[in-house]
Amino acid sequence: MLTGASDEKLKGEHYDYLVKHKHISHLKRVDHIGDIAADRSFHRYATGEGIFTIHYAPRSVQIADNAFIDTWLAQMFGEHTDFIKQWLAVYAYTNYQKLPTLILKGDRGTGKNTFADAVMSIYPSISQYWHGEDKNFTPEVQKKLLIADESVGANEKQYRMLKQRSGQKMAVVNQKFLPEYSVRNNMNIIILSNDQTPVFVQKDEEPTSERNNQFFVYTMPKLRGAIDPSFGEKIEARIGHYLRTELKKVYEETRSLNGCRYSIPVPITPEERALFNMNMTGLEAEVQKIMQKMVTQTDPVMLAFFNEGYFRPGSWMTL
Repeated sequence: MLTGASDEKLKGEHYDYLVKHKHISHLKRVDHIGDIAADRSFHRYATGEGIFTIHYAPRSVQIADNAFIDTWLAQMFGEHTDFIKQWLAVYAYTNYQKLPTLILKGDRGTGKNTFADAVMSIYPSISQYWHGEDKNFTPEVQKKLLIADESVGANEKQYRMLKQRSGQKMAVVNQKFLPEYSVRNNMNIIILSNDQTPVFVQKDEEPTSERNNQFFVYTMPKLRGAIDPSFGEKIEARIGHYLRTELKKVYEETRSLNGCRYSIPVPITPEERALFNMNMTGLEAEVQKIMQKMVTQTDPVMLAFFNEGYFRPGSWMTL
């Protein structure tokens, strides 16, 4: 239809041309990356390798007002402002480079979603809100930014999935009506939560060094003053210039950092220490259930065991 081939002869000629001159012999994967240097989005095909690379341009420059962004970040993150700026700089200027998972806690009205939306606006086409669960279909693994909004549960299965998403080199894409294929892992994750224990963590994996810390756990402060419904739009209008100026300088400084497993030093906050102290292993959770039944002694089956001397505190302490 597009070529105007109205008869079989013309159709054949156009078909022959497409096969001989436009045929893609082998498609291995499609890589979606953010390209801070691009003025507009474009794609490239590596002949012989079977790889399409789609370069997404960052948000365009609208308003030059870096002081506005700096003030906002300082109000949100206080002493951790420099860390957040480093995280944003590495996110904007690199691909396939490990970054820590941001776990932002706080009640409604603390600006969690405003921050998340601002980060999404940097490369909107390869960013999305995410269910935070391991499902059969995984189109989200092709994205550069995943934001789990109030949907992450504190369980061991999801903890393993989060570590896999943030740590594995390759990711398997499973979409409807298509065979599975692998892509390079470019995912970065932000978790927003109202819960005190937003995610499950392995207690014995508590970090001891900022250079080997996978999570930044932080409680967002309450917003002060009247709520501005258009504040998010003001941030997004200014972030394009902020990326190309302030964050460019920050990124150049981070390039000299060495020995960091997740690109930059990640502060071990009191919230993170509390998170590891509050979480239990699967075995500990089962033991807690048994201990609760021991205290209440309302379960007739368990009570029979208690009466026979099983699970007595004295014998339990000797295990």
